[in-house]
Amino acid sequence: MRQLEDLDFADDISLLSHKLDDAQKKLCRVAEEAEKTGLQINISKTEVMRVNSKQQNPIRLHEEDIKEANKFTYLGSIVNKDGGSDEDIKCRINKARQAFITLRQIWKSKTLSIHNKLRIFNTNVKSVLLYGSETWRVTKTNSKKIQGFTNRCLRNILGIHWPFSNYGSHWWKREGKEEEGEEGGGGGRGGEEEEEEKKKKKKKKKKKKKKKKKKKKKKKKKKKKKKKKKKKKKKKKKKGEKQEEQKEKQKGGEQREEEQEGGGGMGESGGGMRSKRK
Repeated sequence: MRQLEDLDFADDISLLSHKLDDAQKKLCRVAEEAEKTGLQINISKTEVMRVNSKQQNPIRLHEEDIKEANKFTYLGSIVNKDGGSDEDIKCRINKARQAFITLRQIWKSKTLSIHNKLRIFNTNVKSVLLYGSETWRVTKTNSKKIQGFTNRCLRNILGIHWPFSNYGSHWWKREGKEEEGEEGGGGGRGGEEEEEEKKKKKKKKKKKKKKKKKKKKKKKKKKKKKKKKKKKKKKKKKKGEKQEEQKEKQKGGEQREEEQEGGGGMGESGGGMRSKRK
């Protein structure tokens, strides 16, 4: 297995070694080869990072100690001792946020279509956010941070304010369709936008219908309750009237009986008077 000895891109060089002596030799040799072409290593921009190393002797160049660091930036990406990507992802999000803020007039524009705004977002903001992402060691927390930042940007672009249901899936689907349209030459972009608008209108109509049905059901329930209450009141009134009629009948019967009893007594007394006259 061959070991990776160095990483080179233009004038940025990263030397890798497992031993301190090897690192010192590599640095000196690079400095010699650079001097042959009239170049010099900038010691102020050169750093050493030790990873799980027990050797603490300094690395020197031109009789100067090279400063040591726990992290350094190589080709725009932050490399640290732990080998994690938390700091680099945080830095990428901050840079993407700055890029998004500088384009705020575009996001507020009413003349630009959403399709064009999403294209600008992908080229000017998303590219900054995902720069060097191939080397990231992504965790769940980092993934949530990246997704959250992207969702906030898309909410701003689409003019959608919190709260909004099913926000993430809707925006990502929309953005994915825009990207597919770009790959296919942009022939079906307008059709996709029209289909999305139609779907939205259908959803709104369905929601309105559901609301109307609910209102109708509530009204019917209220009417039924009112009818039941009226029926109960009528029944109570009828019962009360019947009871009063019965009471009146009872009173009338009692009065008649009393009158009949009084008339019988008078007849008997009259008969007694006639017999005496004879």
